[in-house]
Amino acid sequence: MIEFLKQIEMDFQYLNSVATNIDYNESILDYYAVLQAEMRGLQQDLDPAVKWSRLLLEEKPFDGPLHKLHAEMKAEEKKVYRKLDTMSRCNQKWYLDVYQDARIKDFKKTHLCKDKFCNNCKKVKQASRMQRFIPEIEAFKDHKKIHLVLTLPNCSGPDLPDTIKLIFTKFQKLTEYLSGTKKIKGIDIHNWGYNGAVRSLEVTYKKHSYHPHLHVLLVMDKRFELGKKQHVNSFSKKYGKVQRMFSDKEILIQKIWYLLLNSIKVTKQAIHDLEIGYSSMMDEFKEGDYHELFKYMTKGNGSETGEAEGLMTYDNFKTLYFA
Repeated sequence: MIEFLKQIEMDFQYLNSVATNIDYNESILDYYAVLQAEMRGLQQDLDPAVKWSRLLLEEKPFDGPLHKLHAEMKAEEKKVYRKLDTMSRCNQKWYLDVYQDARIKDFKKTHLCKDKFCNNCKKVKQASRMQRFIPEIEAFKDHKKIHLVLTLPNCSGPDLPDTIKLIFTKFQKLTEYLSGTKKIKGIDIHNWGYNGAVRSLEVTYKKHSYHPHLHVLLVMDKRFELGKKQHVNSFSKKYGKVQRMFSDKEILIQKIWYLLLNSIKVTKQAIHDLEIGYSSMMDEFKEGDYHELFKYMTKGNGSETGEAEGLMTYDNFKTLYFA
């Protein structure tokens, strides 16, 4: 594990490579500037309530006192200005120890903005999370670790904030069933040996369609077994070919996850009556899965694979910012 942690330290080669992020970050800074200008314009509008709610991706217009609306606008604008300021100075100053005779420059630190959209900071934040959490997780080295991916159908930009809130709330419900705090009569999910979980959100997107999903590390008792992967359903196929089969436990999680997200009471009968749930995958956790668990919220191109599809649009940026 010590060797693995060394691999995620930020070395000079990585810090030097952040120069390639300049164009991307400048585009994000332009988006922040446009967003700030929008907010300033709304503050001077005679009737900004409807436009403000639309900017915040909310359905109902602001119905409170006008002075409260302007205070809310001003506070949000200041937050955007601070992001503009800190991101524009990200990685601009490096602190070095210089040894002239040996012609060595020893890198010590640089100031980073820590913005969710900053390409300089994404991998640094990922490494920081890994350095913090992996030693805690390794305390359970005698337990079984499972990588669970929980998905749901894509949603529109205006629906993204509520969808993210929903999956966080329903994930909490799922862990209650796993831990036995809540029980499903006739279903033994509470006997699987659940000890705890770490979950992280990722949002991929294509044009105006957004795909929020969770990567989860489940810590289970050593006796836990995933079981034979023998079921084929519509989530098994990719490009018309069967790429994956599911175990009984995966099928059960798929159905419970569907019922939870659609606010249907989770019972043995409801599970039995449901033909197919939402795509969920469970596999034994590998060291490489830490990169999935602790990676950044979204990619600059929105792609699941990381393939170049162009920079996010301003609408993508604004949707993700408020969501």
